[in-house]
Amino acid sequence: TDEATQTLAERGARPSGRLRVNAPMSYGTRVLAPLVPRFLRQYPEVELRLELDDRLVDPIEHGFDLTLRIAAGADGSLAARTLCPVPRQVLAAPQWLATRDPIRTPADLARHPCLHYGHSAPGAQWRLVKVGGGAEAAVNVQVHGPLCANNGDVLIHAAEAGLGLALLPTFIAQDALARGALVAVLPDLQKAPAIHLHALWVPTRRQPLALRALVDFL
Repeated sequence: TDEATQTLAERGARPSGRLRVNAPMSYGTRVLAPLVPRFLRQYPEVELRLELDDRLVDPIEHGFDLTLRIAAGADGSLAARTLCPVPRQVLAAPQWLATRDPIRTPADLARHPCLHYGHSAPGAQWRLVKVGGGAEAAVNVQVHGPLCANNGDVLIHAAEAGLGLALLPTFIAQDALARGALVAVLPDLQKAPAIHLHALWVPTRRQPLALRALVDFL
């Protein structure tokens, strides 16, 4: 069959050709950027076209071969592979926390300004779950604050400046945590439910070798 013939041909082939890849801005600059040279050295016949964007773009409409998305679940209309969990923490500047009432429970968060990640106006729910707890331990907290942004680095700067609390992935916050510019709030009692990094692509009969190689590499 044609499929069997293509499989035999691929056994002696190397990944090659151009790939258009879309990824979130902060993930692309902080995590993906150091990996790109390693991948291209390993597969020198592949040419990447990397576009970073915090919008939820439609891979089919925009012609992307691969879309990397951080979310609770994958898009059911696309082929997908879950690559890794993306842990999150509630964070704040220590100097700001020193001027506020103690935060001992998730309910306490609602009394403080919160910096929200999203694509809409400020005001949303943060869903928190006890460490080691199940679904029954989940708590929804209605938050409000002066800033809503669809980029985590914007919120990191705002949190460091003492504008409030932020719930963000640790890959964005790790530098600020290491410098002591931010500290974790409720680190031992509560954490956000897991979200994951997903690789998404348009389902086709055969996956290009270069696309398979990149997903396997990641």
